[in-house]
Amino acid sequence: MARRSFKSAIPWCRTGCHHAAPEKDGGVFLRVGAAVFFDRFHSLVRYGWAGSFAVVLAPAGVMAAPTPPVQPSPADGFPWLFLTYTIFLLILLSTCRSQRRLRLRVAAFEQDNLELRRILESQETRLRQGGEECRALLGLVDGVTTGFLVASEGRILYASRAVAGLLGYDSPGDLQSVESPEKLFLPQDQPRARRLFDLVDSGPDNAETVLLRPRMEGVLAVWLEARSNRVRWHDRAAVLTTLTDVSEWVREQSRLAESEERYRELIEGTDYLMTQVDADGRFMFVNHPSRRIFGLEPEECVGMSAFDFIHPDDRERTRAWFKQCLRAGAGNSSIENRQVALDGRVSTMVWNCHFHYDDAGRLVSVTSIARDITKMKQAQKALRESEARFHSVVRASPMGLFICQLDEQGRLILIEGNPAADRILGVDSCNLVGMAMEKVFPRLDAAEIPEVCHRVAETGHPWHHGQLRCLGRDRSEDRIFEVHAFQIAPGRVAVLFQDVSARVRQAEDLERRAAFQQLLAEMTGRFVRQPLEEMEAGISHTLQNVAGWFRVDGAYLFRYFGAGSPLVPAGFWQHEDLAVTTEDLGRLDPRRFPWVMNRLKRLDPLVVADVDDLPDGAGTERDFLLLRQIGAMLVVPLLQRNRLTGFIALVDRRHPRLWLADEVESLKVVSHQFSMVFQGHQARRALQLSEERFRTMFHAIPDAILLLRSDGRIIDCNEGFLRQVGCTREDVTGRTTEQLGFWVERRVRRDLWQALFSDGWLNNFEADLQLRDGSRKTGLISGCPVRLEDEDCLLVVIRDVTELKRARNALEEAGRKYRRLSREFQAILDSVQDPLLLLDSQLRVVWSNCGALGTLGGDRGLENRFCHQVFHHLPAECSDCPVRRTFELGRPQSLSFEMEGGRFWDVRTYPVVNDRQKVINVVLAAQEITERVRLREEAVRAGQLASIGELAAGVAHEINNPINGIINYAQILHDVLDGQEQWCDIASRILKEGDRIATIVTGLLSFSRLGGQVRTPVRVAEIVEDTLVLVRTQLQKDGIHLEVDVPPDLPPVNVFQQQIQQVFMNLISNARYALNQKYPQSCPDKLLCIVCRRQDDCLAIIFHDQGTGIAPEHLRRVFNPFHTTKPVNEGTGLGLSISQGIVKDHGGELRIESEVGTYTKVWVLLPCGDQQED
Repeated sequence: MARRSFKSAIPWCRTGCHHAAPEKDGGVFLRVGAAVFFDRFHSLVRYGWAGSFAVVLAPAGVMAAPTPPVQPSPADGFPWLFLTYTIFLLILLSTCRSQRRLRLRVAAFEQDNLELRRILESQETRLRQGGEECRALLGLVDGVTTGFLVASEGRILYASRAVAGLLGYDSPGDLQSVESPEKLFLPQDQPRARRLFDLVDSGPDNAETVLLRPRMEGVLAVWLEARSNRVRWHDRAAVLTTLTDVSEWVREQSRLAESEERYRELIEGTDYLMTQVDADGRFMFVNHPSRRIFGLEPEECVGMSAFDFIHPDDRERTRAWFKQCLRAGAGNSSIENRQVALDGRVSTMVWNCHFHYDDAGRLVSVTSIARDITKMKQAQKALRESEARFHSVVRASPMGLFICQLDEQGRLILIEGNPAADRILGVDSCNLVGMAMEKVFPRLDAAEIPEVCHRVAETGHPWHHGQLRCLGRDRSEDRIFEVHAFQIAPGRVAVLFQDVSARVRQAEDLERRAAFQQLLAEMTGRFVRQPLEEMEAGISHTLQNVAGWFRVDGAYLFRYFGAGSPLVPAGFWQHEDLAVTTEDLGRLDPRRFPWVMNRLKRLDPLVVADVDDLPDGAGTERDFLLLRQIGAMLVVPLLQRNRLTGFIALVDRRHPRLWLADEVESLKVVSHQFSMVFQGHQARRALQLSEERFRTMFHAIPDAILLLRSDGRIIDCNEGFLRQVGCTREDVTGRTTEQLGFWVERRVRRDLWQALFSDGWLNNFEADLQLRDGSRKTGLISGCPVRLEDEDCLLVVIRDVTELKRARNALEEAGRKYRRLSREFQAILDSVQDPLLLLDSQLRVVWSNCGALGTLGGDRGLENRFCHQVFHHLPAECSDCPVRRTFELGRPQSLSFEMEGGRFWDVRTYPVVNDRQKVINVVLAAQEITERVRLREEAVRAGQLASIGELAAGVAHEINNPINGIINYAQILHDVLDGQEQWCDIASRILKEGDRIATIVTGLLSFSRLGGQVRTPVRVAEIVEDTLVLVRTQLQKDGIHLEVDVPPDLPPVNVFQQQIQQVFMNLISNARYALNQKYPQSCPDKLLCIVCRRQDDCLAIIFHDQGTGIAPEHLRRVFNPFHTTKPVNEGTGLGLSISQGIVKDHGGELRIESEVGTYTKVWVLLPCGDQQED
């Protein structure tokens, strides 16, 4: 009672023990108000009984302050003082007596404190178990492709092991060091990830599903489907995110999109109208011929009714056909009608339609291909009009009619025939009049018609035959006639006949199709129910039915398993008269029949109507077949995933044997059925092997696997469990794990059992296990309920993680060290400006530094791209690839090459080897040497130009001497012949032309001679004239009209004459090229104008041509070195760059104005001589 009242007097002893704070592993730290209690207890002793009395009487839940002793007042007087001391002494004596009671209370309190601690430890254990159960619950569906992540307020609170694997981390603990959850994904996906993890501020029912890509280096593109929901995690709002690997699905969607794009290109490239309509007849898709047929764009037709474009006269007929197809459940059908465009144009179309139904038999859509036969209809209409005019004169009978008469010799000859007879037999009866009956009916000499007609003409008894078969004129097919013969006069007979081949064959086709469908149904039913060991007998029986349906003498089925393997007979049936033996079938080597195998490998059917007609390349096949009395053959390949896996062959002794197209298609169907049979056989065999493999795996898995009944008794276990516990199978079968002493703590088994039955799953439940030899191990226990033979059982897997736990810490430390080194290594390589690539054996880029991304990557990046795609944009590997040579030789290689756009690179490769000195990767270091190559080329070109200049100067000097002699001799002749006008004129012309040559040579010498280092005053007119002396002849040859307007009174300019002359030469050369490109021949507009005017303190020399002009994108870069729009070997791209440098050196300016296809103006602004500084 004292103990209970003491605890009731101090209510904080009860309430204080319930305060708990969540911890990382799901357990709790309990904070008990024991310290507060001991403070109150010391107060009780310090302030005496009065204070303790006040404490005890404090209200429940309130800790009152101790009451200090009462101090008496001096004014109260001595009695009161005496009374006070007396009371004080009594209280003191009472206090001394109560010391013993107080010590008893303290002992009771310590006993209560021990009980309280036991209670708290029990609660802490239950809370820790609850946290473990919570983690197990979250990991129930945690697998290879799915995991969970819990985050709140930008921090990761929990992550499953599968999530760590999906995101590229070694363990879930590594994820909690991430700054925020969205940083786990690529930068372009982080906005979506941020919205995903912000659901914590939304409503409880909000959820969002997005696709994200984790930030993982050196791995193929990974797509994760993330779905988040708002949850409560340890009394705080959080977001539970489920991550599922859907990379394969994304790739499949990409491949599907590419396939649809190719299909759409195929549709858009045809002239046939292709449409797709829904069940209501509204367009879902129309291709581009709709512009011609309907007068609308394809997008405008979508949603419109297809019946709105049909001609009003054909609309009801088309609706009735459409409804009839729906009632009959037609798969394919065709119709002809007229379409009316918006502009009233009428087109006649033939529609081939395919109807698509769902599983319930409801129409989903109709896909149609239409062909425009308007012109053909117009031609047919004209033909019908012509035939109508002909038949208006000659009345025709629907049946062919021949009238025959007996002559004096007793022969039956033709005397008249109608056009219908000519049409049916394909003859001209006018040419047959007077001929014998045997020649009237071609190819009927072996039939009974001539003999019967004789008998009818003589006796007068009519004769009728409903299905008379005979061979046609071209021996291509049998024809069937219905013939009536009757006497119309003595010795005269009339023969009425009509061709009923189509009607009879249609009926026969219906019977054959029904028999064929029955054959396919029997095949399907037989092989579904037949055991695998009876497969060969079933195939032979089926081949007998196939041979009977095709009316052939033999049917054979062979399997082919690839090059080098023999043809394996899967079954056969043959007529007893065929000379094919079992030994022949068992010794078939595909290499003996190359012609047949090559045809089959092209996946085409092989149709042989007559073995004698086989080509010369099939000599072996012909000899083999003729030796075994085979005259005709039909072979169809067996396909699985567009791969040859065998063939079915039909043979016949008759030859020629005409194989109809319907027979070929039917045999293709049989071949497909056999392919499905073999696929089913493989699937059933694979199922058996799978069961055997599962049984082997069950016993070979090192983890312990138990199959338990609902009462905990062991049904079966694998060898891994027996090895772990050290027992035999007989020791554990039928016993419980508790009876085996498997659990260190019984409560662990109880909690595990409760989790399995309450939650239905258990995943990675960690527990300490007791082995038979007394040792202990730590195991991760996973389990789920299963149902075997109508009994609820439990499948439990136990993994020994004792060593794993010890290795985990070491692994985490090594991982942290590796990530630190990786970051340092990445920073060092990213600081290198030249591209650095790491390539695998397939020449794919595994890693690249920032220099490579900035120089070669662009917006797509470099990872997973081939090196020949990065540098050369080629689909295949380069012939002289240094990377491939490094992989093969194991030594560094180097190569210099030119990329697109004229960029030159120097590439060096270095091998990366493993412990066995095998090259596993190659490091590629690239350096751009474009400027170095350009400078070297220009140096070579400058040397060549200098050599040409020296050569030109030498040639001009050598020419100058004889020209001076010619001019002198011409002057002497002119002086001697003075007075003779004719000869003086000739001498004057020689002088004129000699002076012209001397002027050109002088200009060439002046242009090729290096100028001095001092500028001289020169007039622009003189520089222009000296330049035109060198190019005028070429301009005239190209048909270019030249207009020069350079006033001679303009002030001179202080320049290096040869340099300015070089500038003018470059500008005239560019103008000449542009004019020749625009006007290949002579034209009045092929004009070049050179104008010089003074502008303030400068002279402006303007070169204006009416050529092709310069595009705006090139106009901004015309002064850049090596930029040119001319073809290769026609320009270096340095002319304008050098010219601009020369003009700027003279204190001038070079301007260009151009319009594409119209003109180009170039201003050369040079300071006047009186304004230009030296």
